[in-house]
Amino acid sequence: MAGYIVLEVDDGLLMIPYHTVEPDLGWEQLDLDSSRLVPRTQSWEILIAAYQKTLDSIDDLLSAYL
Repeated sequence: MAGYIVLEVDDGLLMIPYHTVEPDLGWEQLDLDSSRLVPRTQSWEILIAAYQKTLDSIDDLLSAYL
């Protein structure tokens, strides 16, 4: 399995790729040399706000059923 860890930092979003080393143990290897910074822009702020609103809606729906 592979993917990205996304961290919000002051300058934008830091994307760090990873891949699974020991799937049975859940160990993952970060590839810090291949990490990249996605600069913060106004469109990112809009996207993050929409994403947070979606997460809040999902939380509301789940709490109504639990």
